[in-house]
Amino acid sequence: MVRLVEALLGKGIPVKIYDRNVRMAALVGSNREYVQNEIPHLSALLVETLPGALEGSEVVIVASDDPEVDQVPSLLKDGQVFIDLFGRLASRGPVRPGGICW
Repeated sequence: MVRLVEALLGKGIPVKIYDRNVRMAALVGSNREYVQNEIPHLSALLVETLPGALEGSEVVIVASDDPEVDQVPSLLKDGQVFIDLFGRLASRGPVRPGGICW
């Protein structure tokens, strides 16, 4: 996901990231070092809520098996492109996401 985010940002595409398990203040050791070296601007990209991440987004990418992502289809607005890189939501609900290699 880091490479995808960097590629999107490099193309000038705005990115928002939501991960309830990522808190900048809680990062320590090698995790903190990795973030500082690879995505030093992560804190500016993080949003605090799942609905906040989807709001105003043209493309929504899920890359997690966290049960919280099960909410995503019900939060989508008309016209939003939905891609599930993990495959968790492939067979659930009325909104079928696009995917890669699953």
